[in-house]
Amino acid sequence: MRKVLMGEEGFSIAEVMVAFLILAIAVIPMAGMFDAAFKVSRVSYDLNMAQECLRLYTEKVKNIPFYYAHTEDDLSTPMDVDDFYWGNRSPIYNNTWNNAPEIVMKSSSSEPYPGMTVTIKMAYVDEEEASGKTLAEAAEDTDLAADWRPMTLYGYDRPKTPTGKALNLILYEIKVTLANGRTFSDTELYASPTDVVANVYIDKVVNISADTTKLGTRYNAFGECVSAPHHKSSITIRAYGEGFTQSDLNAGLVDLKLVRVDDNDISPANLTYGEEGGRKYLEGTISLDSGGKSGPTNVWYPRRKPGYWHAWLVVNHIISVRSDIFVVEYPVPVYYSPGSSYSDSDGNKSGRESSTDEVLTFTNVAYVTDLLSYNYPNPGVGAVVQLVHTETHPDTGEPVDVINCTNMSISPTANKGYQGGLTVTARFNFNGHIGGYYKVRIINCIERATPDINVMGNTYCELPASDNYYLEGPPGIFDVYVKGYVEPGEVYVESTTPQVRSFGYDDRPYMYWLRVEGVNFDSFVTLKMGIGSSAPPTGDVVFDAVRVNWIDQHTLEAVFDFAPYVGPGHYGKYWLYAQNSNGFGYALAPAFEIRRPAPIIYDYQVETYGLWQNYFDVQVSVDGECFDRDPLTGTDFQLRIQEVADPANDWLATEAMEDPVPSQYGRHVEAKLNLVDCDLGQWMFYGLSVPAGLTDYGFTDTLRPTPVTYLTNLNVTLGAPVLRTASVPTDPAQYSLIIMSRYDAVVGGSWMGWSNWFQSIEGTYANIPPWGNIYNAWAWENDPAHGTVEYRTKGEMYFQEIRGMGFNKGSTLSVQVMNNDAPPHTGMNYTWTGLTVHMDRSQAKVWVEMDETMRATTGPDEGGMGRMRLRNDASGVWQDWYINRIAFQREG
Repeated sequence: MRKVLMGEEGFSIAEVMVAFLILAIAVIPMAGMFDAAFKVSRVSYDLNMAQECLRLYTEKVKNIPFYYAHTEDDLSTPMDVDDFYWGNRSPIYNNTWNNAPEIVMKSSSSEPYPGMTVTIKMAYVDEEEASGKTLAEAAEDTDLAADWRPMTLYGYDRPKTPTGKALNLILYEIKVTLANGRTFSDTELYASPTDVVANVYIDKVVNISADTTKLGTRYNAFGECVSAPHHKSSITIRAYGEGFTQSDLNAGLVDLKLVRVDDNDISPANLTYGEEGGRKYLEGTISLDSGGKSGPTNVWYPRRKPGYWHAWLVVNHIISVRSDIFVVEYPVPVYYSPGSSYSDSDGNKSGRESSTDEVLTFTNVAYVTDLLSYNYPNPGVGAVVQLVHTETHPDTGEPVDVINCTNMSISPTANKGYQGGLTVTARFNFNGHIGGYYKVRIINCIERATPDINVMGNTYCELPASDNYYLEGPPGIFDVYVKGYVEPGEVYVESTTPQVRSFGYDDRPYMYWLRVEGVNFDSFVTLKMGIGSSAPPTGDVVFDAVRVNWIDQHTLEAVFDFAPYVGPGHYGKYWLYAQNSNGFGYALAPAFEIRRPAPIIYDYQVETYGLWQNYFDVQVSVDGECFDRDPLTGTDFQLRIQEVADPANDWLATEAMEDPVPSQYGRHVEAKLNLVDCDLGQWMFYGLSVPAGLTDYGFTDTLRPTPVTYLTNLNVTLGAPVLRTASVPTDPAQYSLIIMSRYDAVVGGSWMGWSNWFQSIEGTYANIPPWGNIYNAWAWENDPAHGTVEYRTKGEMYFQEIRGMGFNKGSTLSVQVMNNDAPPHTGMNYTWTGLTVHMDRSQAKVWVEMDETMRATTGPDEGGMGRMRLRNDASGVWQDWYINRIAFQREG
């Protein structure tokens, strides 16, 4: 990226143009208080969450314009970075970095990342001030014009120096503070994007030293070393990139250096130009054992600070910065095998969880650093001896437990550990840690508070497996969830619930069959559950498992009966305590939630039809818990639906429901849903206890690694219009059709006139010539041109009522009727359109109706029975024919 810089010293353009600026100048996250018994998994979790939070709010800043020229219309509205984050300063143009106010971006009570407070401080940087200084020093030495103000008119809010030079770089620090006081921070450089032009950039910086002792431990995806130990000199590096030439280098127009905020720049010596496979590079040597910045916080002085460094490239005043491109790191601790040794207090490399002061002594080791003494609880800077459990968590792959030493010392101390022949003494507090075998690690740490091998700059060694340490201690519990149910009579029902559940209900007629997963369970392990204090396990309610089945050292299955112990006032999250036969126990708190009885639906299946508007008799199978029915006590439950868009529509969902029966989910019930008068869209499907009026719809199981919320919804959609029964019913109570018809006939050579209207209800048994005994709804035939005069008739009909399902709510229906086979006679073929749809949810009834004014001419019986079909006018799609659904009766 190209950016031309020009000042009063003779450059040709007034502003600095910075291009391809991937500018992340990161400070390794800082931690607060160090607790000896605090597991590294927790530290890693905090670190990961804080880093996610840092990334989020770092990007939020970059999404704000670098500079925005205010108008009178938006003068009171923050628009650019300094509008939001400059804060109160005296005077207002005071461009300080060291004393810049920290502005709150997010309070600890707000989402996302509740419990974390995010602050920002900022200052402008004049790139010409950066020569020979850290960026923090350059920011501190950059002055703003005395008439500059944020959120002002006429360009006075454009950041400029007292000489009028526009500033195009912002240095800012995002800091995340946890509830326990620990802080994590990230410092970034933000360039004005309006001045960016692509041209100059650094792609990567690699360590190509032939001397392997000068290579670091971090490599990129191509297998190239991108790190170096900070106790070495004359390390050869190559910076691959673009925008520079041999002639630029010869003319003194190229400047390359490694930079970070809190240390002096590193300028490679003997810089040369080269090309490899069409790629340009600059090559030189750096020394990391000297030149560091002195000061009370730079305990590595004169060595360079471990961690990420960033490449700063200038070609003819064009600047490009590539962040996090090279790692400066500690030397790797050395445990010689053979040659080194370690022992504990009694020489057997084992201890007990009850020990609070176990001492491990390492002899003849090298490069175990102690730069700032480790006096608990002040961790200082340097090495940590760490015990890492050999078992890993099945979900995360992380060690199930990590024990960090509480104090550490080395001898001799003169070189702070940068030598061989060291004796290292580390003290441990094993209280609260899981039993089993532990690998032994020695980690050189930028901050002992974060003894993480993944922190850039940290290095470590791991002792051979033959030197693993054994801790006699308690088991560990990872997870507790419902495996199934034990029905009365010792009938086990195994659950295959879609969601693994870490909760259950009180006062059930069955016992809960729980699966307990963890590590180091012995075959005589016992389990108890309780609410209240979990260490030691005491409380208001404590009870043992009815039985425990030991599967292996990682898995238990246990039966618990809550009913005798839990009741109103004792609902909540319970701990689970596992105790091995050696007397050591471990409590997972919280482990399982016991709730007051309230219906909850886990799963449902639609067995007939679909979830279609204006359908009823929709058979569903529902699984859940607390489906309680007891006529003696008046206890019952309902399945209900409530419209999400209009909660006032809260209705009993069922026309009929069977009694619940045991199932793999707890309880199973078969029911018929009534979707008459339902609007299209989402409906809550929930259980409600009667008369208590309780439901657990919407309950969130927060004890799962990813919380699970039980929201069972129905999505009501349009279905096809159908008659109430697919075929002619044999019971008039199940009718779909009521036909009104009349006739006229030739008697004595003359038409006699229209008869009264006759009603025919489908499902009524009758003898209908010429069809015989049938249950069809019928109408008088129409055959006015019969060859025999005395057989000539006229017939008319209309549907007094058509009952069905799926007739669109708020719309109209069309109905077509015709003879199956009319020729040689004129057959019936008539269509009624625009019939208003009627609904009665309480009767599960959907229908259309006609009156005498809508009568139509029928057809002859010789043309066969009548067929009919339906159409929702909104869709315009005709459904399949109902064949032989209507009979035509001869001879009135």
